Amino acid sequence: MPHNNAQMVVDKKHGLIVSSEVASENNDLNQFHRQIRQASEVIGDKPKVVCSDSGYYSLEDLNQVEEDSMVVMPIQKQAQKENGNPPIKPFVKGQFRYDSSQGEYGCPGGKRFSYYSAKAREMTYKANGKDCRKCPHFCVCTSSRQGRRITSMREEPLKKRLEAISCLNENILFLKSIRAILRLLKSFHKI
Repeated sequence: MPHNNAQMVVDKKHGLIVSSEVASENNDLNQFHRQIRQASEVIGDKPKVVCSDSGYYSLEDLNQVEEDSMVVMPIQKQAQKENGNPPIKPFVKGQFRYDSSQGEYGCPGGKRFSYYSAKAREMTYKANGKDCRKCPHFCVCTSSRQGRRITSMREEPLKKRLEAISCLNENILFLKSIRAILRLLKSFHKI
Protein backbone atom coordinates (compact mmCIF):
# COMPACT_ATOMS: atom_id res chain seq x y z
CA MET A 1 0.00 0.00 0.00
CA PRO A 2 1.57 3.33 -1.03
CA HIS A 3 2.16 5.99 1.59
CA ASN A 4 1.20 9.61 1.10
CA ASN A 5 3.28 12.31 2.73
CA ALA A 6 2.13 15.93 2.79
CA GLN A 7 4.85 18.44 1.93
CA MET A 8 4.56 22.20 2.15
CA VAL A 9 6.69 25.31 2.22
CA VAL A 10 5.53 28.27 4.30
CA ASP A 11 6.64 31.90 4.06
CA LYS A 12 7.70 32.93 7.57
CA LYS A 13 7.04 36.64 7.13
CA HIS A 14 3.42 36.28 6.02
CA GLY A 15 2.62 32.80 7.34
CA LEU A 16 1.29 31.73 3.94
CA ILE A 17 1.71 28.37 2.26
CA VAL A 18 3.90 29.02 -0.79
CA SER A 19 3.80 25.52 -2.26
CA SER A 20 2.46 22.12 -1.30
CA GLU A 21 2.15 18.62 -2.67
CA VAL A 22 1.50 15.08 -1.56
CA ALA A 23 4.54 12.88 -2.13
CA SER A 24 4.23 9.12 -2.50
CA GLU A 25 7.11 8.52 -0.05
CA ASN A 26 6.80 7.25 3.49
CA ASN A 27 9.27 9.85 4.89
CA ASP A 28 10.71 13.29 4.16
CA LEU A 29 14.16 12.17 2.99
CA ASN A 30 15.21 13.61 -0.39
CA GLN A 31 12.25 16.02 -0.46
CA PHE A 32 14.01 19.15 0.85
CA HIS A 33 15.71 20.37 -2.34
CA ARG A 34 12.62 19.65 -4.46
CA GLN A 35 10.31 21.57 -2.11
CA ILE A 36 12.65 24.58 -1.93
CA ARG A 37 13.00 24.63 -5.73
CA GLN A 38 9.21 24.55 -6.20
CA ALA A 39 8.70 27.33 -3.66
CA SER A 40 11.40 29.42 -5.37
CA GLU A 41 9.56 29.06 -8.68
CA VAL A 42 6.29 30.19 -7.09
CA ILE A 43 7.71 33.30 -5.40
CA GLY A 44 10.14 34.06 -8.23
CA ASP A 45 13.14 34.36 -5.93
CA LYS A 46 15.52 32.17 -3.95
CA PRO A 47 14.89 32.13 -0.20
CA LYS A 48 17.56 33.64 2.05
CA VAL A 49 16.89 31.18 4.90
CA VAL A 50 15.25 27.76 4.70
CA CYS A 51 14.27 25.69 7.75
CA SER A 52 13.08 22.15 8.27
CA ASP A 53 12.85 19.43 10.86
CA SER A 54 15.42 16.65 11.08
CA GLY A 55 13.35 14.26 8.97
CA TYR A 56 14.77 15.97 5.89
CA TYR A 57 18.39 15.40 6.96
CA SER A 58 20.14 13.98 3.88
CA LEU A 59 23.49 15.53 2.97
CA GLU A 60 23.15 14.42 -0.63
CA ASP A 61 19.82 16.27 -0.95
CA LEU A 62 20.92 19.30 1.09
CA ASN A 63 24.02 19.66 -1.08
CA GLN A 64 21.71 20.58 -3.98
CA VAL A 65 20.29 23.66 -2.22
CA GLU A 66 21.67 26.91 -3.61
CA GLU A 67 24.77 28.29 -1.85
CA ASP A 68 23.13 31.69 -1.28
CA SER A 69 20.36 30.13 0.85
CA MET A 70 21.16 29.50 4.51
CA VAL A 71 19.83 26.11 5.62
CA VAL A 72 18.73 25.75 9.25
CA MET A 73 18.10 22.18 10.33
CA PRO A 74 18.55 20.24 13.56
CA ILE A 75 21.99 18.66 13.75
CA GLN A 76 22.59 15.03 12.84
CA LYS A 77 22.64 13.93 16.50
CA GLN A 78 19.11 15.25 16.96
CA ALA A 79 18.03 13.62 13.70
CA GLN A 80 19.40 10.30 14.95
CA LYS A 81 17.58 10.71 18.26
CA GLU A 82 14.27 11.55 16.58
CA ASN A 83 14.64 8.68 14.11
CA GLY A 84 15.40 6.17 16.89
CA ASN A 85 19.02 5.53 15.93
CA PRO A 86 21.43 4.25 18.61
CA PRO A 87 23.04 6.68 21.07
CA ILE A 88 26.46 8.14 20.45
CA LYS A 89 29.38 6.03 21.68
CA PRO A 90 32.70 7.24 23.12
CA PHE A 91 35.36 8.24 20.58
CA VAL A 92 32.95 8.97 17.76
CA LYS A 93 34.21 10.87 14.74
CA GLY A 94 32.93 14.17 16.16
CA GLN A 95 35.59 14.00 18.87
CA PHE A 96 38.34 13.95 16.23
CA ARG A 97 39.15 17.40 14.81
CA TYR A 98 39.95 17.97 11.14
CA ASP A 99 42.82 20.37 10.40
CA SER A 100 42.12 21.68 6.89
CA SER A 101 45.50 23.42 6.66
CA GLN A 102 47.31 20.09 7.18
CA GLY A 103 44.67 17.87 5.56
CA GLU A 104 44.57 15.51 8.53
CA TYR A 105 42.58 14.63 11.64
CA GLY A 106 43.74 14.88 15.24
CA CYS A 107 42.54 12.50 17.94
CA PRO A 108 41.61 13.41 21.54
CA GLY A 109 44.99 11.91 22.58
CA GLY A 110 46.88 14.40 20.39
CA LYS A 111 47.95 11.98 17.62
CA ARG A 112 47.55 12.76 13.91
CA PHE A 113 45.55 10.83 11.29
CA SER A 114 47.03 11.15 7.82
CA TYR A 115 45.24 10.70 4.50
CA TYR A 116 44.97 6.98 3.70
CA SER A 117 42.59 6.34 0.76
CA ALA A 118 39.62 7.71 -1.18
CA LYS A 119 36.45 6.36 -2.77
CA ALA A 120 33.84 8.11 -4.89
CA ARG A 121 32.04 9.86 -2.01
CA GLU A 122 34.42 9.47 0.95
CA MET A 123 38.00 9.81 2.11
CA THR A 124 39.70 7.74 4.81
CA TYR A 125 42.34 8.93 7.30
CA LYS A 126 44.37 6.54 9.46
CA ALA A 127 46.38 6.84 12.66
CA ASN A 128 49.70 5.09 13.16
CA GLY A 129 49.05 1.61 14.58
CA LYS A 130 51.94 1.90 17.06
CA ASP A 131 50.47 5.14 18.44
CA CYS A 132 47.07 3.52 18.89
CA ARG A 133 48.44 0.42 20.63
CA LYS A 134 50.31 2.64 23.15
CA CYS A 135 47.24 4.81 23.83
CA PRO A 136 45.40 4.23 27.15
CA HIS A 137 42.12 4.23 25.17
CA PHE A 138 43.15 1.39 22.86
CA CYS A 139 40.32 -1.19 22.69
CA VAL A 140 37.76 1.51 23.58
CA CYS A 141 38.54 3.77 20.62
CA THR A 142 39.64 0.95 18.29
CA SER A 143 40.71 -2.66 18.48
CA SER A 144 42.55 -2.57 15.17
CA ARG A 145 46.29 -3.15 15.52
CA GLN A 146 46.77 -1.16 12.30
CA GLY A 147 45.29 1.95 13.96
CA ARG A 148 42.03 3.86 14.09
CA ARG A 149 40.49 5.01 10.83
CA ILE A 150 38.22 7.98 10.24
CA THR A 151 36.07 8.11 7.12
CA SER A 152 34.89 11.51 5.96
CA MET A 153 32.24 12.20 3.33
CA ARG A 154 33.14 14.66 0.61
CA GLU A 155 30.10 16.70 1.75
CA GLU A 156 31.66 17.11 5.22
CA PRO A 157 32.08 20.92 4.86
CA LEU A 158 28.34 21.21 4.16
CA LYS A 159 27.58 19.05 7.18
CA LYS A 160 29.72 21.27 9.42
CA ARG A 161 28.05 24.41 8.03
CA LEU A 162 24.60 22.96 8.74
CA GLU A 163 25.56 22.03 12.29
CA ALA A 164 26.99 25.50 12.93
CA ILE A 165 23.83 27.34 11.93
CA SER A 166 21.26 24.89 13.29
CA CYS A 167 21.20 26.45 16.75
CA LEU A 168 19.38 29.63 15.82
CA ASN A 169 16.60 29.82 18.41
CA GLU A 170 14.24 31.92 16.31
CA ASN A 171 14.24 29.36 13.54
CA ILE A 172 13.85 26.42 15.92
CA LEU A 173 10.65 28.02 17.21
CA PHE A 174 9.53 28.48 13.61
CA LEU A 175 10.14 24.77 12.99
CA LYS A 176 7.84 23.89 15.86
CA SER A 177 5.04 25.88 14.24
CA ILE A 178 5.68 24.10 10.93
CA ARG A 179 5.46 20.72 12.69
CA ALA A 180 2.13 21.75 14.19
CA ILE A 181 0.84 22.68 10.74
CA LEU A 182 2.07 19.36 9.30
CA ARG A 183 0.34 17.42 12.08
CA LEU A 184 -2.85 19.35 11.32
CA LEU A 185 -2.55 18.55 7.61
CA LYS A 186 -1.98 14.86 8.35
CA SER A 187 -5.11 14.79 10.53
CA PHE A 188 -7.13 16.36 7.67
CA HIS A 189 -5.71 13.78 5.26
CA LYS A 190 -6.97 10.92 7.46
CA ILE A 191 -10.57 12.23 7.42
